[in-house]
Amino acid sequence: MNTFDKTEIPSYVSQIGENLISSGFEAYLVGGCVRDTLLGKAPKDWDIATNAHPENISELFDRSLLVGARFGTVIVLIEEEKGETQQVEVTTYRSEADYIDGRWPSKVEYSQTIDEDLSRRDFTINAMAFNLAADNSEVVDLHGGIKDLEQKNIRAVGNPIERFTEDGLRP
Repeated sequence: MNTFDKTEIPSYVSQIGENLISSGFEAYLVGGCVRDTLLGKAPKDWDIATNAHPENISELFDRSLLVGARFGTVIVLIEEEKGETQQVEVTTYRSEADYIDGRWPSKVEYSQTIDEDLSRRDFTINAMAFNLAADNSEVVDLHGGIKDLEQKNIRAVGNPIERFTEDGLRP
């Protein structure tokens, strides 16, 4: 279960990754789409993490929405094979701090690496990534998410009290 089936990635998602990579940025599939693919399920959505900043992302894609730019998130609107428009969240690597009201970080800083970005995520099974530039199908799994999937464990990344205090929706 430690490999990712690249054939499951829709071409429109690969196209976004290729555009980022050919422009000198990194591009990783992250979160639920990695988890679901490893489980043999069809992901409901596809999310990409990158070292590109929101302004870089919006420059690279003609159709993008800066809806979450304060948090480093840009929604890229892209047409798929059947002509339907799909939405893909492309988010800058980041760290978060000083959560207010148990839901929103008051401080978001861009990170330099996928490792830092994965360390801020909620659960180990959501803290895995797949490098869209990789020739292999190996998953970046710094927190034991694959083992937790196999053992059907739900485990927080780091201190669970901190993770749940940061965002009240996590529990």
